Amino acid sequence: MARSPGQSRFEGLLDSGEQFANRLLTGFSDQRDWPQLLHIATDGESYGHHHHFGEMALSYALEHIESNGLAEITNYGEFLAKNPPTHQVEIFENSSWSCVHGVERWRNNCGCNSGGHGDWNQNWRSPLRSALDWLRDTWLPDTREGTRVSERSLGGAR
Repeated sequence: MARSPGQSRFEGLLDSGEQFANRLLTGFSDQRDWPQLLHIATDGESYGHHHHFGEMALSYALEHIESNGLAEITNYGEFLAKNPPTHQVEIFENSSWSCVHGVERWRNNCGCNSGGHGDWNQNWRSPLRSALDWLRDTWLPDTREGTRVSERSLGGAR
């Protein structure tokens, strides 16, 4: 289900849990005879801060889907345990779907904005990215040597 950022919030989908559920279900195809996984990634602020009672629409949507047997609510671990991968993919590093500047959006003041606050900028991003990279580069090697924490869980902590 390819949607632009914020579409679930700005199309009024959070006005109705049933409408939200129905939109989510359009991501599945009856043309496919293999297991399908649909996920939605949204900013948590969409549920309450930007859209009052949006969390109630999300809760209703999930309950509606599950209680009516329209889809199974799951997570990646359970889905992969039931449906082991059959293909291998390669991740295209340093890419971004949300900004024409790619990952520069997260590294510096790329200039993109909503237009709502013309005097705002993203000059804070470069120092923040540098600090996070420094923390990773400083902390990660020490942690690998001093603990038995798996590399997988350390990568997720970043």
